[in-house]
Amino acid sequence: LGKTGETLQTVDIGTVDIDEANKSSKKFKLLNNESWRAVQSSKWLKDGSGIVFIGGKSADKSKQIYFLSYPDGNISRITNDTTNYNTLDISKDAKTIVASKANIVSGLWSYDIETEKALQISPETETLLNFTDISETADGKILYSKLEGEAVNIYAVDADGKNARQITNKSWNMGANLTLDGKYILTTGKIADGFVGI
Repeated sequence: LGKTGETLQTVDIGTVDIDEANKSSKKFKLLNNESWRAVQSSKWLKDGSGIVFIGGKSADKSKQIYFLSYPDGNISRITNDTTNYNTLDISKDAKTIVASKANIVSGLWSYDIETEKALQISPETETLLNFTDISETADGKILYSKLEGEAVNIYAVDADGKNARQITNKSWNMGANLTLDGKYILTTGKIADGFVGI
């Protein structure tokens, strides 16, 4: 059900006729015109009325569970949360969906090499994206990425966890990596819908 599109890392949803599968020219029939960054764990309903699948619209949004009706191709969202769903299956009566999900949590810690003591600067939460780059400025502030709604912004905080300050505004900036002179922040940001750049 997945086909790599002409644009960068996009996926289309469609079908290939089994009778034509062994032919040199396989016809890929689009079921819907929407483009996705990820489509996985697709399951046909036994009555043929549609497909349940896990999809992600863009890199900065979680992968949710959707239903695509067949053959009209209308898509409706089944789940609506911050969870990343990985796999799913459907009961025989099509009344229950079982799915696995992954929640990534992270926090900020500092570690003193001399005393070998660790200090927790911020508690673990799903909104802190510290699995990406973090940096320390010359004056001891820590730069990190934080998710708020559908925006990912860079924040600066003192080494003791106080005086957190937002650096970027209403954007999508994943990771904070200082240049060697400390004047600029290198980050992965959204430059267009579904596309990212540095």
